[in-house]
Amino acid sequence: AVEDIQVEVSVSELERAIEERGLDQVMVVRSQEKDGLNMMIPEDRLGFDGLERYVDPSLEIPTIDVETQGEGPMMSLRDLKAYFDTPEKNRSRLLNVVSFNLGYTALDGYIVPPAVVRDMDV
Repeated sequence: AVEDIQVEVSVSELERAIEERGLDQVMVVRSQEKDGLNMMIPEDRLGFDGLERYVDPSLEIPTIDVETQGEGPMMSLRDLKAYFDTPEKNRSRLLNVVSFNLGYTALDGYIVPPAVVRDMDV
């Protein structure tokens, strides 16, 4: 059930919730409080087409094989777009992207993670 993997918290509760629960659950911050996160993201939704305006489409991105939770293939942004544009039933395997390093891309200065993440980052 969604309740088992997701919890709604306020900005003031977020740091304590992470300390108590770890990161085993998705923590949803109430949208009316998002300014309190002290983060920065582009105003428009990027999607793959938008990313290609800022990031070289041949940039290699690591994937995760959802079934095994092991490493998936490295894929270019262009190939990932084609993969996610393919209906799931037509994919030979289910892949996910867990991390996409924006450092050294044109988006580096446009995205700043929430303060609580920056404070905890090691």
